[in-house]
Amino acid sequence: MVPTYDAADAAPLDARAIGAATHLYWSSVAQFEQGQRHVSPSAHHASGSGKTADHIRRAGISAFTAFPSVEE
Repeated sequence: MVPTYDAADAAPLDARAIGAATHLYWSSVAQFEQGQRHVSPSAHHASGSGKTADHIRRAGISAFTAFPSVEE
């Protein structure tokens, strides 16, 4: 496997904004893992339809929608 990007260089997430959000679009598994503990239980999650979606579903998130792209 050849890594294509390094999530460690990503900017830290704003826990206060995440906690206040009613809808969240996760761009990566790493972003979801970093931010999920701050999310309100009533928030709705979204992501692309690939690895991140699979990961979110495995995490037991039921309020979730997968989209073909972030623009959708």
